[in-house]
Amino acid sequence: MFYDNHLWYAPSYLLVCSENAEKELSSIGKLSGDILKVLEEARTACLFALGMTANDRMVRYVQLVDPKVESTPDARIMNNVAPPKGRLKWGSYVDVEIVRYESHSTEKLSDFIKRTKLNDKKVYQDGTVILCGIDKTADGLQLWKDTADDLKDIQNNLNTFTLGRTDPKNWNMVFARVHPEYDNITAYNVHDVTSTYYHDVKGIQIVEMGGSKMNNPPNAGFNPFLVSTS
Repeated sequence: MFYDNHLWYAPSYLLVCSENAEKELSSIGKLSGDILKVLEEARTACLFALGMTANDRMVRYVQLVDPKVESTPDARIMNNVAPPKGRLKWGSYVDVEIVRYESHSTEKLSDFIKRTKLNDKKVYQDGTVILCGIDKTADGLQLWKDTADDLKDIQNNLNTFTLGRTDPKNWNMVFARVHPEYDNITAYNVHDVTSTYYHDVKGIQIVEMGGSKMNNPPNAGFNPFLVSTS
């Protein structure tokens, strides 16, 4: 896995990288549980970024965070503001802490979110977004509304979102904010968002902040999941 704080990826590009890496690593017997967790968290961040684009029509980029350097967040998502006179202008970014509610999970969703991300022992930077990727079909949104009601007793005001598929066979997704309010319900199709907003977007952007330079930029087609940082 390759990490560099200069590198930001179009979510559509990173989704393809993660799928290709999973197939390649699985074929040679090197798909460990830790690697699979990284791939799944990256995919969850990318799907959320695409949903944000569907919501406000603003292109996003995703950055992977090295867990050996930073214990939190799991990923960052940056806004790409429309460039004035052709010059690229970068917007703000948000830290995203990710947890996945697996298909076999039997714990109540609100209890799961409280236990894993919203308990008193967890400390996050101000503005961190909590994202719960749900590996179950979102058949109606009553579960999410009930979850939002159950989270009303949480003292912190971290924006907390749930994300899941509405169709197990197609890339139809929905996300909603479930804390501190229940709103921002957005349904979208991954392929539609990708073809509409990302068809001519570079897969990798190098962003140099504060005078920091990247000495060896990656080549076209670079897959961060198949390259070591060392």
